[in-house]
Amino acid sequence: MGVFTTQNHPLVVFLDDLHWADSASLNLIELLMTDSDRKYLLLKRLLATRCNDSATPPQSKFRSSRY
Repeated sequence: MGVFTTQNHPLVVFLDDLHWADSASLNLIELLMTDSDRKYLLLKRLLATRCNDSATPPQSKFRSSRY
């Protein structure tokens, strides 16, 4: 991933429909977000909201993450 993320060429990844993501994909996203050596990478996520207040798995997984 480092070859795609440099100071002169940062990478922005927009993730749509995360409510359909499988657990392996969510684990990869979490790894990318928590890797302290990863620089110049911005992950933007979009989650569909539900009518109730219960968190869907992607929401609960990333709720405590800060970008």
